[in-house]
Amino acid sequence: MRSTEKSPARKSPSRLRHLRRQIPAPRSLIQKSWARWCQQRAKTMRRRMKPWRKSPIPRKSPIPRKSSIPRKKPTEREEVLMEINRVFIAGNLTRDPDLRMTPGGTAVCDLGIASNRRYRRQGEDQMQEETCFVTVTVWGRQAENCNQYLSKGKQVVIEGRLKYDQWADKESGKNRNKLTVVAERVHFMPRSSEGGSPQSGSSQGGYSTPAEQSSGGESDGFPQGQPFNDEVPF
Repeated sequence: MRSTEKSPARKSPSRLRHLRRQIPAPRSLIQKSWARWCQQRAKTMRRRMKPWRKSPIPRKSPIPRKSSIPRKKPTEREEVLMEINRVFIAGNLTRDPDLRMTPGGTAVCDLGIASNRRYRRQGEDQMQEETCFVTVTVWGRQAENCNQYLSKGKQVVIEGRLKYDQWADKESGKNRNKLTVVAERVHFMPRSSEGGSPQSGSSQGGYSTPAEQSSGGESDGFPQGQPFNDEVPF
C-alpha cells in the first residue's frame, strides 16, 4: 500500500542562491579578496604611469628602436639655412686664364679676379678705393670656354661657392691653407662701349663668342694709356 504521508518539498536553486547571499562570509575571505583587489589596482596604475616598462603590446609589434624611428624631414627653409654657401663676385681678370687637365681628362681653369670697392670715410669728401684679389677655379666645359674667350682685363661675374684648401709644404714642411672660389656659373660682361646684355652660360657650354675688339677707344674694358696693375699685394 502506498503511504499517504507527503514528502518534504524541495527548495528551488534560485532560493538557495538567495539564502547563500544572506550568509555572511568569513572575515579572512573578505581580507583576501580586498588585498587581491588592491594588488590588481596597483599593477594597473603602474602600467598607466610607465607604459614603456610594462605595457600590453603584442610580441608581433615590438617597440621600435631609436635608430629605426623616422626623423622629421626638415623644411625647405631649414635646408637653405643649413647649407647656404653662395658667392657673387664681379671684377676684372688680372691675368690670362690658366688651363690644365686632370689625370682623368677633366679641364680645370684658374682665374685671378680683382674686385674694386669704393667707399668714403667719415668726415672726408674724397672717395677711397679698395681692391680685393680672388682666385677662382672653373671646372669642365666652362673651363674650356673661359680659356677660349677670356683674357687679361676682361670683366666677368662669378657665381659659385667658397672652398677651403689645406696642404703641407714639401720644402718647409709647414701647413698651408688657401680660400678659393669654385665657380658654378660664369657670366661674360660686355665692354662699356658695346652695351647689351651680359653673355652667360651653364655647365653645358652655352656661351656665345664675345664681340671683336674695336680698333679705337677702350681696349679690354680699360682706357688706353693706363695699364692694369696685376700685382697681388701679398
